[in-house]
Amino acid sequence: MGIAIVTGSGGLIGSESVRFFAEQGMDVIGVENDMRAHFFGDVASTTPTSEQLLREVEGFHWERLDIRDADGLDALFQSHGRDIELVVQTAAQPSQPSHDWAATDPHTDFTVNANGHPEPAGGDSPPRARRDLHLHLHQQGIRRPSQLPTPGGASPAAGAAPGASLV
Repeated sequence: MGIAIVTGSGGLIGSESVRFFAEQGMDVIGVENDMRAHFFGDVASTTPTSEQLLREVEGFHWERLDIRDADGLDALFQSHGRDIELVVQTAAQPSQPSHDWAATDPHTDFTVNANGHPEPAGGDSPPRARRDLHLHLHQQGIRRPSQLPTPGGASPAAGAAPGASLV
């Protein structure tokens, strides 16, 4: 089988995608730069998950790339060419604004989503893989405030029901 590229491979959905496609016999390249540590501090780091995937998943390779880095992604896709069968995009923040901290750094919050999502698929270029799967999780709200540190305390969405969708 060919190669699956999974953006956000250190996150919940991304890491499970890595495991799933590796079990199907694909080599998997995870694109993960641990922006969660930047956003929420070391307590939220995806690095331990990425390191665990390296130890446990045969055929997994970790690329420490930012999904907004068009040149870096171009080089990654060029180096693997037609062997890439699938791109699974799970990177980015769940919604706009993505979290209470976004008020302190709205530019980063916006660009991770607006600039990041088109890049792995090739932006305005022809598709880079035979299949491109976008997974977008959104929160309708959270029953309990996040356990992650936030400016000003609890999420304004506290009390609403959680939700998720595949796009």
